[in-house]
Amino acid sequence: MRPMDEVLRFDSLAVTAGDHLTSPLAQLELRIAALEGSGLAGRGVSALAFNSGRSALDALARLLRPDDRVLVQSEVPSVTMRIFAGLAEFDVIVEFTDFSDLERVKFEGSSLIFLEAPSSATLQTVDIARVARVAHDAGALLIVDNSLLTAYGCRPLESGADAVVYSSAAALTGDSSLPLGLIVTRSEALLEKLRVHRDAVGARPNAQTSGSALRGIKTLAVRLTKQFGAASDLALQLEAHPNIRELHHPRGQSDAPYLTREGREGGG
Repeated sequence: MRPMDEVLRFDSLAVTAGDHLTSPLAQLELRIAALEGSGLAGRGVSALAFNSGRSALDALARLLRPDDRVLVQSEVPSVTMRIFAGLAEFDVIVEFTDFSDLERVKFEGSSLIFLEAPSSATLQTVDIARVARVAHDAGALLIVDNSLLTAYGCRPLESGADAVVYSSAAALTGDSSLPLGLIVTRSEALLEKLRVHRDAVGARPNAQTSGSALRGIKTLAVRLTKQFGAASDLALQLEAHPNIRELHHPRGQSDAPYLTREGREGGG
């Protein structure tokens, strides 16, 4: 059985992990960690849930200190842009950067790099593994927003990202009304910093939200397989249309090497 299938079909991971993990929040965090880390040998992946995507992004932003330099993909959503832009008043150097040509990006001296995979605006793709290597050489953390494809279509931790954030859980849970944000990482030190901040500001999701998210994730494979397939069919039709000048739709290993097998088979 494939790891992803195993994670999506189980009834309760908490039973195998320990009887103390019985709350909906604990089970949700365990499920998300299993999804994002399903392709990693040895796993060692942990997740932290927040009561909104904004809260999760704010927790990441608070890792930065005065004079830190952060590179943020220029096509991030407006909420993400506002959160990072607001750091300027704390003397954090924020640069909104076009990552379409990595040769022109100055990684040296950066503390944190924030990407979407792909960008929600124009589906711009970035080679996550390559960015991870350059970022780590420069001593920077790489954070990837995986809200659009979810762990079913993309698992950035496998490509070397330090953490994955869900600034929106709509695709993950199938419910855009759920106030939920998530951060997933292999670094226990990073997770503990984020946990302390989350609990200090009261940003834990409630049991009802966590339980609803758990139910929604059960249909993740069915929903995204259909969505990927429909998007691929539509892209093919638009490509053949005489009035379409340019089409933004990553497909296959060449356009988006970070796609999972499920994402490639579904059409990206």
